[in-house]
This record gives sequence, structure tokens and C-alpha cells, in this order.
Amino acid sequence: MFDHGWADRLHETVAEGAALDLVAASREQLRELVVGQQAAIDRLQASQSRALAEFEAREGHRPDGCSSMAAWMRRYLQMSGAETQQRRRAAVALIELPSVRAAVEAGRIRPAHVDVFATGVKRLGAQLMRDHQDILLPVAEACDPTDLLTAVDRLRDTIDPDAADRDWIAAQEKYDFTLRRVGHGWDVSGYLGPETGTMLKQVLDSAAAPNGVGDQRPVAQRRVEGLHHLLGSILDSGLPSDKGIRPHLAVNVDVKTLRLAVGGDRTTPAPPAFLAGYGHIGRALLTETTDAAGRSPYGHVLDVGRTQRLATAKQRLAVLVQQNFRCANPGCTNTYLEIHHIVAWLDGGPTDMDNLCGLCVPCHHLVHAELLICSKDADGALTFRSRDGTPLTHSRRQALADFHRALDPPPRVA
Repeated sequence: MFDHGWADRLHETVAEGAALDLVAASREQLRELVVGQQAAIDRLQASQSRALAEFEAREGHRPDGCSSMAAWMRRYLQMSGAETQQRRRAAVALIELPSVRAAVEAGRIRPAHVDVFATGVKRLGAQLMRDHQDILLPVAEACDPTDLLTAVDRLRDTIDPDAADRDWIAAQEKYDFTLRRVGHGWDVSGYLGPETGTMLKQVLDSAAAPNGVGDQRPVAQRRVEGLHHLLGSILDSGLPSDKGIRPHLAVNVDVKTLRLAVGGDRTTPAPPAFLAGYGHIGRALLTETTDAAGRSPYGHVLDVGRTQRLATAKQRLAVLVQQNFRCANPGCTNTYLEIHHIVAWLDGGPTDMDNLCGLCVPCHHLVHAELLICSKDADGALTFRSRDGTPLTHSRRQALADFHRALDPPPRVA
């Protein structure tokens, strides 16, 4: 029978623990507390993994408007994609390996050990891991996860010592990659070696990552669009046979900071410069500039009006910098952007900085399908609304903006 009040009691217990007067505790009491807390956290995480697996089996994410369990976990548990995959793999391992489940629930091993068992299930299969969990568990209980991973690898080499070499030799005979025109598209097929395939998978996994909680595109579609963006990026930079194009570094810096840097002042408080793709940098490294909001105070010099429909290269760079190389749509984190006219070109909109914004391909399609409304308010700020008029806000961006404003030092009084 399910105890519905268990979660409430758990919250109460955690609240009591948070209110403990740690200053009054002795060192031995603190030691017992820390050890006990970790044991409880580990067991609770294992329990949650089981609950997540059961929740997913019942498709509990769908009534909440999420297309996948991963999307649900990002929205409601605020987990990253990597953490989401880790928890789901752990849930599978706990279902497939009952002895491992019992060990983690008893506090004899940690969730990090469960992750290694999950890796074993993926590499060797659930049945093989079940057959050998009794000899692997003592290693897990006595050693750290790195030692356990070594033991899992040793298990595979012991059972099938020639497997790795045999797989590599057999794979070489199958290497192939073909691209064939079919109708209005292309058929891609082939077989890649371990290194090439691993590199390609890593790149595609990154390029095909969901662009937000509401991304309902199938995985296959995300891969194709991710590959499209990746190839476009390569072509934008120039092909190897063309010697390529020297990459540019984009730096976003407040005018005040720039003046201090030019004057050799390294100590007066001012907002730091930001190097796109890296982070904050010192004043000695400044190369290209815009003001603190990311908008050039002389932005009008980039305007081309109605003389040109497509944004110029300098306009595109300026738009990317002012948006920190992220899609302007709240909640979207895509970085491959197309330049959009806020007032459509066909409606007389100019190709001027005030009329341009950067949108990723899916969001750009939503705007043109009138499922996403992009406009500017009376103050000239970019706004987004859903089809029914609901304003879309980005709490993360707002929180970061508030944080940066809080750090902005007040002007000195002479």
C-alpha cells in the first residue's frame, strides 16, 4: 500500500535538519551528521530513480505537456541533459539488477556505483551483469566507482579476451560511407570505425540536443537539423581547400570599461568585458566592443534601410553579440541563428539594426507560421507572445540581468 503522506514527512524531516544549530554541535556530532546525511541522500536518490522509472513507464510526463521524460525532468526537476540521462540509466540498472538495488537501498554502495553498473548493462548486457553482480558487488562496497569500472572492463576481457581486437578487425572490412541522390533528398549509409563513429556521434549528440523544455521534435529530426546547422557553420568559415577564413573574436564591453582599459586603469570597478564562447576577460585583452546592453551606441552606421534585404555580415555579428549568441525567443538556448526582420521586409521593414533579431531555425519557422509573435514594445524592447497573446518571459535571462545590474558599481562621487 502506498503511503501518500511519506513525502510530507520527508519535507518536515529535511526542514528540521536545516534548522539544526550546527554551531552548538561537537565535532563528533557533526561527523555523524555528515555521514548520516550522505547515506540518506544516496538511499533517497536510489528511491527516486525507481520512482522515475515507474513514472516513465506510465507515461506520466504526457499529461504535463512534455513530449519526453527527459523534457519533464528538465522542467520539473531542473536537471541538465547529462544528469537526466544518468538518472534514467540508473533506473534501468536498478530494475535489471535486484542485488544492486538492495545494496544501494541499504546504503552499502553509492549512486555513483550504480552509474557504473548501468554502464555495464549498456556494454555487456543485462543478463551478463545479472550473472556476475554477486562478484562485482563486493568490489563496489569496498572500492570507489573508478575501481568498479576497471572491474567491469576486466569482466568483459576475461569472458571474451579477443572481443576488442576481433571487433576492430571485423569493422575495418566494413568501413564505408556513401551519399546518394534520391528524389528531392539524399540517402546516407555506411559503416564507420570506432574512433570515427564515436567522434561523429559526439558531434551529432551535441548538435541534436533539445532546444528547450518544449522541444517536441523527434530525435531523428533534431539530428538532421543539427547536421544542417553544423555544415552551415563549416561553410560559413570556409572549406579546408579554400584555406578557411580567419576566425573573429567577439567581445562585449561597456563603454566605461573600454575607456578605463584604454587609459590603463585596471582597478576602478566596472562591468567586465565578455568574450563570446569563453566568458569574462581582463581589460588587457579587449579587441572589439559594444556597450553594456550589447547594442552599439552607433548602431545606425550599420543600417542599410531598404537597399538590401539580407542582413550584412557586420549586422549579423552585431545581432549575435547583442543576444550573446543565443536565440532571442525566451526559453530557447539554440546558438545557430538566422536573422529575422521584426517588421517583415515585404511589409516595408528596413534592414536596420532596430528591426533585426536572431532566431534559431525552429523558432523562425514558428514566427512565420504565426504561432510565435515577435514585436517591439513602446520602449523599443523586443517582446514575444504566444498565438493566444500570452507574453513569453525568460526567468533565467531576467535573473542573470538582475545579477549583472546588481554588480554594476555606482559612479564615483568626486
